[in-house]
Amino acid sequence: MSALFYVVKEMWASITEDYLFTLAILTWVFVVAILRRSVPDATWNAPILLVGLLALLLFSVASAYRIPSVSTKHKKPTNDKSAGNYRSARR
Repeated sequence: MSALFYVVKEMWASITEDYLFTLAILTWVFVVAILRRSVPDATWNAPILLVGLLALLLFSVASAYRIPSVSTKHKKPTNDKSAGNYRSARR
C-alpha cells in the first residue's frame, strides 16, 4: 500500500510541475492499454509503450533545452546609437 501511495504522490508532484508532460504520458499509457485489449497478439505492447515514452521524454528534453538559432543570435540592433548609426550622426 505504501508503494501505491508513493507512486500517486510522485505522479501528483509531476503533474504540478509539468502537467502537459504528465498528461502526454498518461494519454500514451491509455492508448497502449486500449491497443492491448483490442489486439489479440500482445507481444509488441511493451516495445510500443517504451518507444512512445522515450519519444515523449526526448521531445520534453529538446523543448526545455531550446538552442537559439544563428539568425537571432547575430541580429543587429536597430535603434542603438553605439551600433554605428552613421546617418543620424552626420546630420
